[in-house]
Amino acid sequence: MVVAAACAWLLVGGGGDRRYAIRVADAGQLVKGDLVRLAGRTVGSVRAVRLAEDRRAEVVFAVDEDAGPLRRGTRVAVRAASLTGVANRYLALTPGPPAAPALPEGSTLPASAVTPLVELDEVVGAFDPLTREGLRGVVRGVARQIDGRGRQANAAAEHLDPALQAVRGLAEDLAADDATLRRFVASSARVVHALGSRRDALAGAVGETATALDAVAGADADLERALARAPRALRATTAGLAELRR
Repeated sequence: MVVAAACAWLLVGGGGDRRYAIRVADAGQLVKGDLVRLAGRTVGSVRAVRLAEDRRAEVVFAVDEDAGPLRRGTRVAVRAASLTGVANRYLALTPGPPAAPALPEGSTLPASAVTPLVELDEVVGAFDPLTREGLRGVVRGVARQIDGRGRQANAAAEHLDPALQAVRGLAEDLAADDATLRRFVASSARVVHALGSRRDALAGAVGETATALDAVAGADADLERALARAPRALRATTAGLAELRR
């Protein structure tokens, strides 16, 4: 009986979870029990998939207590664990800002915060035959490039999502400070215009710099000898300054 109670506690999460919901036009073949992940870590599971009154799919999911409450600005994406199966979907959470207010338990996230799953055949079907043939060539080329480098490719893919999230955060910060971004673009335009108006002088300066660097490269033996003598010269200078101080 104790074992049965423990199993029941594990199945329901011990009551230490928070439930939320999303509504999508297509549940993307999500089923009860599919995982919920945050930063690559499993933090919950899908508890129910049902038809809402607006004829959209309502997905109810639970998040573990130790993952903390979801905050306003949280985004949810329906993703596939791989391309080789059908019933291998999961929910990927992108947390909202830490300072944002917590979402009440049981709340439904807005449609703008949900990214539905786009099936591969839908993407390929949108291309014409010529584009599909080119895409087939790209896939074959990539396959040849990563052949025998599966471990490195997996490591790169693992770090790709955090990198894209960081780029997205940077873009959001830039968009939030619109006035500063406008001043930066205007200043950059003035700098480029100033350089363009002095193109001949800039070309001459670049040419003279190239000539000077070429001369230095031609005297590399002399330069090497000078650098070899520099420590002795510096030591002699230090000794002379010490005598001068006395």
